[in-house]
Amino acid sequence: MLKQETLDLASGIADGLSKKNVVLAPVNNTFLFDLYASSEDAIYSTTNADTEHDLLQDKLIELLSRTVTAQVSMIRSEVVPVVNDIYGEIKNTLNDYLNNDFVGSINIVQKDIHDFLSSQDWQDLVKRHYIENVVSPAEPRLKVVDDAIMDRVREAATAYTSQNTSALVDIIEKLNASHIFSVLRTSNTELASGDNHSNLDRILPKLILNETIKNHEDLGLELYDVTSINQLRDYLNSNTKFLVTLAENNRKIAEQKMNPSYGLLVLSIDRNTNTIYVNGPVYRKFLEDGNDNSILYGLLVNKSSNPSDYSLPSILNNKEKLLNYFNSYLKLSKTNTELNLFNSFKSFFTLIFNSHLANRSKFEDEYINTHPGAIEFMHKQVQKLLADVRLNDISDEKNLFNTVMTLVTKSRFFYTDAYKILTYMQNESQDDMEPQMAAAIAATFYLVDYFMEQVNIYNG
Repeated sequence: MLKQETLDLASGIADGLSKKNVVLAPVNNTFLFDLYASSEDAIYSTTNADTEHDLLQDKLIELLSRTVTAQVSMIRSEVVPVVNDIYGEIKNTLNDYLNNDFVGSINIVQKDIHDFLSSQDWQDLVKRHYIENVVSPAEPRLKVVDDAIMDRVREAATAYTSQNTSALVDIIEKLNASHIFSVLRTSNTELASGDNHSNLDRILPKLILNETIKNHEDLGLELYDVTSINQLRDYLNSNTKFLVTLAENNRKIAEQKMNPSYGLLVLSIDRNTNTIYVNGPVYRKFLEDGNDNSILYGLLVNKSSNPSDYSLPSILNNKEKLLNYFNSYLKLSKTNTELNLFNSFKSFFTLIFNSHLANRSKFEDEYINTHPGAIEFMHKQVQKLLADVRLNDISDEKNLFNTVMTLVTKSRFFYTDAYKILTYMQNESQDDMEPQMAAAIAATFYLVDYFMEQVNIYNG
């Protein structure tokens, strides 16, 4: 039975429409038309009116339930999995694109005096080999050798470090066959120029390899193009003196610069690799005092900065300016990334859409097989819809999901009511709402649309 409140509401709506001379009539050959016709033809007796009404109501509920249930079931089993899969793949693709961000590519490398240079072993080397103003010896040409020989050099160097201070171990651990050849091939002239902090990292491996080869002259003869063992010994002895002297001189300079009272924070900047080399002790104090890496990033993006601006006092005095440089750069970079992302989205979506469309279900094939040209229409429809997509439509996860859902339902599932029902669910659902409640609300709106499509409205 209809509740009295429902009858009163219907009566009020009917009176209101009547006063405005508005007439509602069911569209021919629709469910509502058939229902209206059956109720017009039915003759109820006074005694059986309630029973007849209940039977009609049950019939109505059953028919509507089948209609809504069929749609919701189809959407749950056919449409939602496709939407979720395409959305997930698109989101991952865009995230990969966005994660190639500028900040993530910046490296801050702390430089400290290597432990080996504070060891007794180093002091012993300095006592034996340090000579002021030592001249670099002429370097013999390296032979073309295979990795097996280089591996033997590495094994010998490992043994050398184990016999000396453990502070050397990490240097050898970084060496492989190709790296060893590169270290040996680096000229002393190259090591003697440039930043002393970087040079120490390059001088020490060559010095250790030089000392290793001095203790294994057979390896030296296999590596260097020399005419005699005496020529090899002269080179290796002279080279030890040069490398020890070069490293000790650089150590003194580095130690002075690394003293926090000296105040040099940034040692050098490599803009090709987005690497900022910092003075370890000063940098750690810089962070302890509450400063942020963004200040240093400002130095990186400001192409006019130079080493005279790298002292701690200079950086702190220009702190706000450097932050502004970096924030402005980030905004510009974000805008460029979003524009590139937006331009790429349509290509991403088309590729993913076509890939998923090739794996259709039996439900879809039943429609496609009975409707020639359906596939062509889907391809045209998705391109038409993509043309209307704007940057804001993919700017966050919610917008992106809604956009993907619209593109998929209006093109691949255009012959269903999936777009309508899923849109109602998206619009009406709240963060704390159960999916069943969102589905019930969507079903209610869907029923209203279902009936409104079966009604003609006339002005009397």
